[in-house]
Amino acid sequence: WEEHIHPLDRQKIIEKCENLSPESSNAPNFLEYRMMNIKGELVYIRDYISVIEAKNENSKSLRGIFVDITAEKMKEEQLKLAAIAFEASEAMVITDSKGIIVKINKAFSHVTGYSAKECVGNNVSLLKSGNHDKVFFEKMWRDLTKRFHWQGVISDKLKSGGIHEFWLAI
Repeated sequence: WEEHIHPLDRQKIIEKCENLSPESSNAPNFLEYRMMNIKGELVYIRDYISVIEAKNENSKSLRGIFVDITAEKMKEEQLKLAAIAFEASEAMVITDSKGIIVKINKAFSHVTGYSAKECVGNNVSLLKSGNHDKVFFEKMWRDLTKRFHWQGVISDKLKSGGIHEFWLAI
């Protein structure tokens, strides 16, 4: 078991196991760490562990139930990366499927002049400049529903009333 623990986690996990006592088994104990599986792949483990027998201070038997939490950890990492990317220097806005603004980043506020308070809960039509006709938006939505993306130049209205052209990727 010890040999399969990732080298960067090994010492910490072994020390935690050594410090477990029969009394600590009354409360739920779990450890999360990385292991190398039999194929040599990195997996994340949640180990529910308890002391089942303690002969003396230096000898004890442990029982553990391993749960593979690799998918959960990968999802957490993706969310962290998405959060970092969202706060990048590019203006970004997140909407729901109906075009209601859910979140904007600081770059969006800087470029458009609108604060999060002014945007969140409103439709993206808040930015509509009037420079595009109905056919433009129909084509945009057709691309979004068929290809799940659209990109091109769009004119948006700034809070100041001015119009600015943006390269937009949805």
